[in-house]
Amino acid sequence: MMADFLDLELVDDREIVAALAAETSSFGRLLICHGCGDVEALIVAFLVLEQEEKAWPLCGRCVRMLPFQGAVT
Repeated sequence: MMADFLDLELVDDREIVAALAAETSSFGRLLICHGCGDVEALIVAFLVLEQEEKAWPLCGRCVRMLPFQGAVT
């Protein structure tokens, strides 16, 4: 079975993350880290898959665990 490789982008710009968090909370929603599921963790980045228009919020602890030198799985 052949694996499909995806282009992912890590968005960690403070202004962009803050704007997305504010927009999400204006709809009465709560951003929860996709990595650990900690409801109280501060979201510091989004992992974005542009081709499918998907984004996953990540807390600082989970961002530090990403393998930046290789594939993100």
